[in-house]
Amino acid sequence: MSTTLKPCPFCASIELSITFTDLTARVNCQRCGANGPENKKQTMEQAEAAWNDRSQVMSAH
Repeated sequence: MSTTLKPCPFCASIELSITFTDLTARVNCQRCGANGPENKKQTMEQAEAAWNDRSQVMSAH
C-alpha cells in the first residue's frame, strides 16, 4: 500500500522521489537534497511512513 508523501520539512517541496540502495529505501527531495530517514532493510512503505513522521521545520513560502 502506497502512502502520499508529505512535503519536504525543510523546503516544503512536493518534488520527492524514493530510491533503493543496498536493500533499503529512502525519500529524496529533488529541490533541496534532503533525504532519509534511512534504516537498514527498510521497505518503500516504511520509508514513506518515516518521511511523513518527520517534524516540519519550515513553513511553506
